[in-house]
Amino acid sequence: MFGLVQKGWFKGDDKKKDRLCLFKQLIQGVAYLHANGIAHRDIKLENLLLTKDSKLKITDFGVSEVFSGTHPGVRESGGQCGRNMSEVRLCSPGICGSEPYIAPEVLEKKNKYDPRALDVWSSAIVMIYLTFGGAIWSRAERGNAHYDKLVRGWERWYEKHPESGACITETDYPLCLALDVGVNPPALRPLMLQ
Repeated sequence: MFGLVQKGWFKGDDKKKDRLCLFKQLIQGVAYLHANGIAHRDIKLENLLLTKDSKLKITDFGVSEVFSGTHPGVRESGGQCGRNMSEVRLCSPGICGSEPYIAPEVLEKKNKYDPRALDVWSSAIVMIYLTFGGAIWSRAERGNAHYDKLVRGWERWYEKHPESGACITETDYPLCLALDVGVNPPALRPLMLQ
């Protein structure tokens, strides 16, 4: 997919259905991995292949993590993922993945993190690439203009919604100029912001 994005294949309103179809396939693939206790931890365009009939394939599991259940390499699992699923094992602090697809909590390298969140973040960044033809920030950290706008949007939203458990909706969500203007359909904006 990297080469197709570089050529601008997915940009423009006429490619919206293609972007949404690929994003849906990516989310379905990530959900399948997570349901079987596996986090990819390096979702990026270079690791997403398309078959001749436009089926998305996730590749390169070199830094993947079995975060729940028995590792498929252990004899008792019988080579199967998703056996003996239990609590989520957090990953130790440290960089994993590729910039700019790395989630902010991973970049901070301060605390253990849930590897599923990294896959979700990276999937949203893939959609940003599909929509805009490139990244809107180089790293998800303060000092990058569009990332700062995203953080400020969330800060303002939390100020208006101090109650515990507040949820964004299709019409009430944090404003981040790049995502407000370029992401269509509008129902996709809150999904990507989450």
